[in-house]
Amino acid sequence: MKSHLPRKEILFIIPLTIFFTIIVFIPFIRIIAGSLLVSETKTLGLQNYVKLITTGAIVRSIKNSFLLSLWSTLIAGTIGFFFAYAISKRRERWRNLLVTINTLPLTISAVVTAYGFLVVFGDSGLVNGFLMYFLNSHISRFFNLLSIGGLIFVYQFFQIPLMTIIVASATSSMDPHIEEAARSVGANKIQIMFKIVIPHLLPAIIAGLSLLFINAFGAYATAFALVEANMNLVTLKIVSQFSDIGYDPGLANALSLLVVGVATGFVVLYRVSLNRIERPAK
Repeated sequence: MKSHLPRKEILFIIPLTIFFTIIVFIPFIRIIAGSLLVSETKTLGLQNYVKLITTGAIVRSIKNSFLLSLWSTLIAGTIGFFFAYAISKRRERWRNLLVTINTLPLTISAVVTAYGFLVVFGDSGLVNGFLMYFLNSHISRFFNLLSIGGLIFVYQFFQIPLMTIIVASATSSMDPHIEEAARSVGANKIQIMFKIVIPHLLPAIIAGLSLLFINAFGAYATAFALVEANMNLVTLKIVSQFSDIGYDPGLANALSLLVVGVATGFVVLYRVSLNRIERPAK
């Protein structure tokens, strides 16, 4: 009976292997090959990668994407962490309700999200209408939704719930008696937070921040729905290389590999952090 088990396992793996080859491996090899093809001369070379560090617009798009990802990650990571910690202190009924409410933004389409923010915070939105009617002032004096800062603000809609879910799952493994023991010896809330809670949840925090950065760096639909091609971001730049005006698929492939490289680095960090979370449970 045991001798037939490996053969059966191989049969189960074959469909996954075929699927992975068609959906992931072949397109990835095609992107690598395409990144080495120079569109202007139809020859092979590294010119597309040179453009990544020498072309001003490309360099700015990379810088903007990193800034957008970094700030949206730090803000959402901080808020999501404290929200998850606060949820863990509630009774089970309220905790389940808060978790359910928290996950709702993750089920909403990116395009719908962008449209909703435009309706509320856009030039023709509710907030601007209120300001014009009561204060005779325009929202652009205080806030520009169609900017890097505006995108950071919009990204919090799905970044905060994501961070909350990751950290909340780790808070359940914390022994509440540890905090009680710390209070009994005179530790205040700040000491408990920085000496007990954060060190215990650090792997989950790092995993959450890694996932948030990947999510923001590779996001496309929300940014495009808000600003279309009017902002310099890597994902928007990739799509623009297939337009009639700036057709350059080789550069688009090189940019795509940049996104894959950044995502891969943070995925490795995410997996290492998850392994550290799971290790105590074994």
